[in-house]
Amino acid sequence: MRILFSIHHHLTPNLGAPGVTFQLAKHFAERGDHSKVLSFTDMPKGRLLRSEVFQQVRFPWYVARELSKVASDFDVIDCSSGDGWVYQTIRSRKNVLMVARSHGMEHLVDVAFRREVAHGNQTSSWKYPIYHGGYRLWEVAQSFKTADLSVHPNDADRRFAIEHLGVQPENAVVLPSGIPDQFTRLPARLPSSEQSGLKLAVVGSYTHRKINVAPQALNKILSAYPDLRVGFLGTGVSSEVVLKDYGPELHSRISVETNYSHANLPAVLAPYDVLLFPSLSEGFGLVVYEAMACGLAVVATELDALRTYLRHEHDVLFVPIGCASAIENAIVRLICDRALLTCLQRNGNETARRFTWSSIVEKTAAIYEDRMARKHHPSKNR
Repeated sequence: MRILFSIHHHLTPNLGAPGVTFQLAKHFAERGDHSKVLSFTDMPKGRLLRSEVFQQVRFPWYVARELSKVASDFDVIDCSSGDGWVYQTIRSRKNVLMVARSHGMEHLVDVAFRREVAHGNQTSSWKYPIYHGGYRLWEVAQSFKTADLSVHPNDADRRFAIEHLGVQPENAVVLPSGIPDQFTRLPARLPSSEQSGLKLAVVGSYTHRKINVAPQALNKILSAYPDLRVGFLGTGVSSEVVLKDYGPELHSRISVETNYSHANLPAVLAPYDVLLFPSLSEGFGLVVYEAMACGLAVVATELDALRTYLRHEHDVLFVPIGCASAIENAIVRLICDRALLTCLQRNGNETARRFTWSSIVEKTAAIYEDRMARKHHPSKNR
């Protein structure tokens, strides 16, 4: 099979959507398929292109130009949301399967953002409704409407595409992302000592969407439990930016790691017992599964992306979105109930083992092949 992927970011294995695209292309190549990726990395360089917004605006047109040259060399063109709409609108696609892939529906992120603005938790610039909250959402809608197949990371994304974007149910599928196979072969974690203080990891960019009410909760818990330690990993900002949200007397028990290599994540997480994941919105929440594979228990906001695959008090402790007191209560439960902590670590680890990239790519390939057969032989749809 010959597959071309696109992603409206620079291609890197260390970030969410670009990392998913990187892994898809890598694992298809490892199973013997020909795979290629178009990303910001491939675009012509220039002063204007240093602006990420300008890159994003131009990228669908760049993708269309490149596909006009090479589309016939591929069986499947799998474009991240918004990337393929220009080509899908203006070119004949009889011999290629056009896929639109969501890494987290931008429309639902927009809803969450506007809710935070309305509640006074975030501010919106005058430019937001023009592009990110306007034209960009139209582009994304067009890419799903005009694709042969849309792929979504969770049930809520698929439902939104069907109910609000006009995607036909038979053309919308749910496929999770995966974790590296080597993550699922890690040795089992020994139960935490009853006497040891817990170590809590918060992984991801230190932004309002990812962190929101966590500082409010953590200030209280750190003050109440002197043995608790917290590590912020992959913040993308300096330790000074993070630590200003916490009392000076707590700083000695807070560590900050601005960046980490994705391949080293098991080693980075090895000292920790619990992952706190307080995000306001996600397409899949990949780091939750990676942390479970590394043996951590998880406290996470009750996102549709996670509820698609995980169960409360079995794989994860869910807390309401944006509720600091619920985060406090969940962490205190794990501090006081080591049997529950061990149960979540064990069950979460078993669940994470089902999400290997090799298995996800096999499922994806089967869907591609089925849809290509239907496209080339319409009578099979009857």
